[in-house]
Amino acid sequence: MRLNSIKILCCLVFLSAFACLNNCFSEESFPFLGEVNGNKINLRADSRTSSEIICILEKSEKVEVVASANDWYKVRLPKRAACYIKASFLECLNYEKASTSAGLPQTEQKTKCLNAKALKDRINIRLGPNESTPILGTLDINEVVNILEETSGWAKIEPIQNSFGWVYKKFVNRTGDISPAVTIKPNTSLPVNTEKNPTNEIITVEGIIKPYGKVFNRAATHKLFTKNNEIFLLKGNKKSLESLNFQKVKVTGNKMNLPKQKFTVIEVKNIELVN
Repeated sequence: MRLNSIKILCCLVFLSAFACLNNCFSEESFPFLGEVNGNKINLRADSRTSSEIICILEKSEKVEVVASANDWYKVRLPKRAACYIKASFLECLNYEKASTSAGLPQTEQKTKCLNAKALKDRINIRLGPNESTPILGTLDINEVVNILEETSGWAKIEPIQNSFGWVYKKFVNRTGDISPAVTIKPNTSLPVNTEKNPTNEIITVEGIIKPYGKVFNRAATHKLFTKNNEIFLLKGNKKSLESLNFQKVKVTGNKMNLPKQKFTVIEVKNIELVN
């Protein structure tokens, strides 16, 4: 009887150890969609509780998780996160002129840059407008960013695809997978969309941006024409897209399957000029 008890105990210990090893060494697949499960969760600049807070995540907020380190997830920054780049590394593409009601001659009125392209590779994106603040990501040459404001030689930008923060794993529930980026070759045809909802598939396409024109209740504001005259519809920041009209660009974004659309719609996540 005692021998049987020892055998059972040994089996239980073995199974427990096997389960532990299986859990410890199982690999998570990235990227994936997550949902914040707590209130007022800190998104930090690094995977340490002592690192600076970028912004606060709210309960049920959706995040894109791209990697992990110990007890932390690395996530793409939400649009409200503060990001700064040295203005000297950017070339403005689109200006918004000041109101003529200021009473100044038009040539003396100050202008605001709405979006700009990067002039070099691997430009540091920082948490604040000085070089002592944490680096949140990098910007490569010809990538286009939206400018929110300019101050003391720095440009505050809308976060781009390649900018990240860190959050405790226990505060994020996995909700779905994200397909890795797929590059669409110019001679590749895609099926007509029949689904109603956007997918998690990310695609990259090169082509010439052109205005969509005045179309009632349109799903996008611009078209992208590949060199073989294949057409994609672009949904994104209208002013940014307008500043790139008739230029060759590379667009990365979510493929959207919308009903009654002849062309594939791309929800733009990143855009850059192509020489």
